[in-house]
Amino acid sequence: MLKRIRAIFSSDYSWGVLFTAAVFAAYLYVFLEWLFIVTKPSFFSAVALWQKFRIFVFTASGLALAALAGLGLLFLAGLLLRGRAAQRALKNVGLAGVALIFAALELLLIDNFTYTLFGFGIVSTSGFTTLLYLVGFLLLWAYSFSELKKGLPAIDRYLARRGRWKVFSPALALVVVASFALNFERSDANAQLAVSSNRKNLPNIVWITADGLNAAHTSAYGYKRDTTPRLREFMQHALVAENAFNNAGVTGGSLFSMYTGRYPTQTRLLYSPNILRGKDSYQHLPNILKSLGYYNIQYTYPNHADAVARNLLAGFDEANGKNTQANVVQSRISQYLKSDYAYFIYEIANRIVDRLRHITFNKRMANEQDIIKGDTRRFDDLAKVNRTLEVIREKQGPVFSHIHWMGTHGPEYALRNKVYSVGKERETAEDWDSDFFDDSILDFDAGLGMMLDGLDELGELDSTIIFVGADHSQHWSMGNRLPFVLYFPGGEYQRRLYSNVQNLDLSPTILDYLGVPKPAWMEGTSLLAGEPPARPIFAVSTGGGVRTQGGELMQGTVNPPFFQFGRISAVYCDRYSVLNLGDMSWQSNAVEGSLGACPAGTAVNDAQVYAWMRERLEQDGFDVSSLGDFAATIKR
Repeated sequence: MLKRIRAIFSSDYSWGVLFTAAVFAAYLYVFLEWLFIVTKPSFFSAVALWQKFRIFVFTASGLALAALAGLGLLFLAGLLLRGRAAQRALKNVGLAGVALIFAALELLLIDNFTYTLFGFGIVSTSGFTTLLYLVGFLLLWAYSFSELKKGLPAIDRYLARRGRWKVFSPALALVVVASFALNFERSDANAQLAVSSNRKNLPNIVWITADGLNAAHTSAYGYKRDTTPRLREFMQHALVAENAFNNAGVTGGSLFSMYTGRYPTQTRLLYSPNILRGKDSYQHLPNILKSLGYYNIQYTYPNHADAVARNLLAGFDEANGKNTQANVVQSRISQYLKSDYAYFIYEIANRIVDRLRHITFNKRMANEQDIIKGDTRRFDDLAKVNRTLEVIREKQGPVFSHIHWMGTHGPEYALRNKVYSVGKERETAEDWDSDFFDDSILDFDAGLGMMLDGLDELGELDSTIIFVGADHSQHWSMGNRLPFVLYFPGGEYQRRLYSNVQNLDLSPTILDYLGVPKPAWMEGTSLLAGEPPARPIFAVSTGGGVRTQGGELMQGTVNPPFFQFGRISAVYCDRYSVLNLGDMSWQSNAVEGSLGACPAGTAVNDAQVYAWMRERLEQDGFDVSSLGDFAATIKR
């Protein structure tokens, strides 16, 4: 046995073959990860095939160069050290690094296979089963090391004949360097936003958005049950929109439209796997606030609404409980590389890092299935409130915090207290049970009260802008009114608005208060001047249901010409209309509970609303040639 162990760690191969193995490992690793991503719905779906290939070559060459640089340092150290033992040890260190690449790839392949076929993988494990994965990974590493030790000498002898190394090694290095250089594409995005505020003391800004909350289910907006006593009291001192609507029917698209002040049809970010690209990654409210000196924190949930996962750069200092240092690295890369390059590098790095952290008990992977199934118990909403108050207490400068409350997420609801659902059990209740929904809203209202009381105790209540709203309505329905309550220090701008308001108006309104001009790229209207003008309010949503693809949750299709944008809606005056872009079906209904009166002469017919929708899509770069005349193509 001892003899066998010595044989394993002996080195009868050259540095040249070790360099070759490192290059091969790098290209194989990136190729299989690239193949995995490119053959499923992903952020790559809207990228041309040739561009995808260039990204693969560039990334693989970059990893190969990094591996060669590490081996090069070991080689230089070998020139300074004498003796076979030292040379052998340095080569073994280098070989262990190459074997680690192979072991990481093998771990990913196994995890992809088991999760795709059986729905079980690393993310599903805990305790002892996680330990088994760790042991398995170490065995894969040892096996790869052993197999490389067996195979490299034969390759070395073959290439050593007739001096082939003299030609092969320089040629290989030249190919790697050339591949890296020729496929490099410089970023055209600028991370720096030159802005200034005319306010001497900048207020804190706290957003609290509830998942899937209809205004019609809050007593603050007249609901029969007193589900929001604190909000009802609080809104007496705030700017309140009676008729507010979102701009996306799903969480990710809605929240990021609020950050960017732009329609999802402009940013192309609606639902996983969509991401922000190019300038859109930097053009958003959090970046503007950061440039003014704000410390920004985000508490939403992983993947669909996470700033890092959706490629929002130079925005948040903390995102969902983690310091965004990795996002800083990604942001720096994006300053030099086009966003598709930078995000692909981030994506493949994140896939292996997340799994290694999980199996080493460093950080548990987030299981997105829990969210879609309505299992929000592991998302501690009150912890988000406590963390926000802690940051405001600790920081010397202003803080921007966005809390997305998950307890109201359907079809099941996470409850802390039962009031209306007493006598019912969650496990046996029907989906979307109204009693559970109302209790979850009570919990949300209690969380708001906790935030208000905490700010008051810190002496920060009258130094904080507070927004209370929602991402979309229950059932992801189009055209339902949402809460929109915006408090300014001292109760300034306290009023009620009856014209239609959209979530896109939030960022321009805050910038107006801070004395920062609205950027040209930002849509929406400041509400500080009073009632906004009559205008169509557009929203988009997906066309299909949630599904699992390669361990990631996707929704809808990614096929042209509209990709994931399966439905577009428009609210005008007291009516909303929805066009299904798949089967061209049309719905038009009155907005339930609308309190706004349409100005005289503003009534429009369905054909006009359809024309607005078509114009919106065309203006945002979609091919609308498949959309014909309203009367000829619409199914009712």
